[in-house]
Amino acid sequence: MSVGKSVYLAIGVLFSALFLFGCEGDQGSQGPDGFEGPTGPPGNNYSPAPVATQSFALMVTNSTTNDFNGAASVEITSDANAVPGANRVVARLLTKAPTLDGVDGGTQEWGDAPTSNISLTNLFGVDNGISTAKVRFGYDRTYVYALVSWTEVATGDFIVAADTTKDFWTYFEGNWSRSGGEDKLYLAWEISSVTGWDAGGIASIFDGANFRTSVDGERADLWVWQATESYYADLSSDNVVVFSAENGLQADLGISAVLVNDPVGGGPRFMRSNSPKAGTDYPLLAFEYAAFEPGLGWLNGATIPGYITMVPAGSTADIQSVATFFSDTWIVELRRLRNTGYADDLGL
Repeated sequence: MSVGKSVYLAIGVLFSALFLFGCEGDQGSQGPDGFEGPTGPPGNNYSPAPVATQSFALMVTNSTTNDFNGAASVEITSDANAVPGANRVVARLLTKAPTLDGVDGGTQEWGDAPTSNISLTNLFGVDNGISTAKVRFGYDRTYVYALVSWTEVATGDFIVAADTTKDFWTYFEGNWSRSGGEDKLYLAWEISSVTGWDAGGIASIFDGANFRTSVDGERADLWVWQATESYYADLSSDNVVVFSAENGLQADLGISAVLVNDPVGGGPRFMRSNSPKAGTDYPLLAFEYAAFEPGLGWLNGATIPGYITMVPAGSTADIQSVATFFSDTWIVELRRLRNTGYADDLGL
């Protein structure tokens, strides 16, 4: 190899070594911090959309199925300047969810959501004496909450009691019969515009016997709390009212919270598994029931619940509810998603 090529080769090796090893020198000290940047604009706390001003109807019964006292039309609003009244409920944004326990927790649970004393009159059937319902409404970004309470009155054939044994089966001298009613609360809302709603409220979809709209395509949302079916399931039934020549009341799609203990061969279809001869009381839960045994040797006065509390699912299971009865007063607390995602529900 010539001298010139040797020199060039040595220089190449030297530069390669510098490239491979000369870049890993000691790291220098960190420089001073830069100047603080400008402060950004202030943020805003998320504020859920208020419940839109609209009207709903409220009815209550005392054990019977055809005697309704209520308010045909009640305004609900979130207007900051609105005040509660005999036909107005003011819904307020809640900073925390109220506990659904059937007890009015006052401002500690409901914040500044006020109580409205809604005036009730006899709408259908016989006057059951219930003249006032106390109502609160609150909302947050996810749910709408309601509390409705009313005091029963002993008048005429109406007695003060928690009627929670609807259609109780009772045995006497070889025969089974069903008896017993339940107290109920109805809340009705427009889903679409309903003919006659603005003028008549509940009368536009109910005649005292059947629920229905009068025009094809119109729909109303109907929440029904029942002192037997709902009380043991902690769930109110969610229904839609549609056009029909007779009965347009339909349960929302899904699995119901109750199974009716229909008659078979003159007696109930089901009983509690391993029931004693004296029968059993409410509730009868989904995991407890079995086929009825007519030859068990039932004693006079034996009882079997007329409804079985099931595990619900789907749109019919939208409305969670918990109720209590104190002395003479029902307190029902409800919670429902503001937007259930189902077309058979009103978005609140």
